[in-house]
Amino acid sequence: MIGLPGGGEAVSVRGETHPLVRLGEFFHIQASSGNNGIFQVIVVKAGEKNAAILIDEVLRQQQVVVTSFTVAIKELYQIPILGYGMMGGDDALVVDVEDLLERVSS
Repeated sequence: MIGLPGGGEAVSVRGETHPLVRLGEFFHIQASSGNNGIFQVIVVKAGEKNAAILIDEVLRQQQVVVTSFTVAIKELYQIPILGYGMMGGDDALVVDVEDLLERVSS
């Protein structure tokens, strides 16, 4: 991880530097401390913006149908959640990556 002026962080993935987004800090929830100092990221891009999102682990990859909430959660709670989907027997929140990148870059 690379420290940036202003307190931000960045990581280099395959020779490209990306700003680091810690979702735990963004959502004010407890995040894991990493696996022996080894962290995993998912690189996301939306238009000209990109970031590396710090994750605990990749559980699996699958296609899901995203369902919107009946209440405008995004506007009500000011969080970048697009909707939810089913992963096996569990519900999973779907992050609106474009909105997230707008919020962390401003």
